[in-house]
Amino acid sequence: MTQIKDIVPVELINRAGTVPAVKTKLGAKVKLGESEVLLYNGVDGYLAHIILQELTGNASRPDQR
Repeated sequence: MTQIKDIVPVELINRAGTVPAVKTKLGAKVKLGESEVLLYNGVDGYLAHIILQELTGNASRPDQR
């Protein structure tokens, strides 16, 4: 049985009203088929690995540090 994975856009909203002191810069833009992922500098490596793993359908475990 095949499981369909939905990828939905997520936007985090700062409700405190403060503006970040440093703007984040785009670190990588990954396109695979119709899917697109934008990774910004400062993203946690483990989180980036999981996102890319889900995008590619790769089931291997991330390296343990």
